[in-house]
Amino acid sequence: QDDVDRFYEALTAHPEHGIIELPQVHDFMEAFVAPSGSVSDIVESHQEKFCECIVLLAQNHSIASDKVLDSAVLAVSRVFPNKEDEYAERITLRLMYSRNVRATSRWLTALQRTQLECVTYGKTRGAWYAFLELLAELRDIKAIHNTLGFMRSAGILPTRETSAVIFEAIFRRRPQPNSPNYRYMSPPFPVIKHLIN
Repeated sequence: QDDVDRFYEALTAHPEHGIIELPQVHDFMEAFVAPSGSVSDIVESHQEKFCECIVLLAQNHSIASDKVLDSAVLAVSRVFPNKEDEYAERITLRLMYSRNVRATSRWLTALQRTQLECVTYGKTRGAWYAFLELLAELRDIKAIHNTLGFMRSAGILPTRETSAVIFEAIFRRRPQPNSPNYRYMSPPFPVIKHLIN
């Protein structure tokens, strides 16, 4: 629990969560991925805090190394034995809820890249469909294009359902409760043409 608290404090010390030194991250990660001992007895409140640490880590722009998130996937497998995919999905959904495309992409890619047999969530179509839905709602055509390319290279082949997911989401009327002047606008024709192509 102390390690989780210190990790969280380090990630939130800067008001914009923008500065944390890479060696410091590795020191914290070592506490969770060390080969000896078990860390699966972290109490429930700290399990949620640990998930939030991984979310903050993925969102941190000052950390460019993919190895950090690879270590984070390993840490999830150590902290949540037999529930790895459940917590991998929970972290993914938190990132998507924050609408942070870059962070979600980095985390999903780390999940897909892992050699751990117990972590399969990032290798499933469902995980990537959820991400494509987010990208379509945000109308981020470049990111959709890049994601479909990555899926193909990773062996997660798009199907007819992939297209349905994207088109349904891109035309979805998003609720804007905080904006009384919100008016739904369908996606522009060039966007649709690009997707069809």
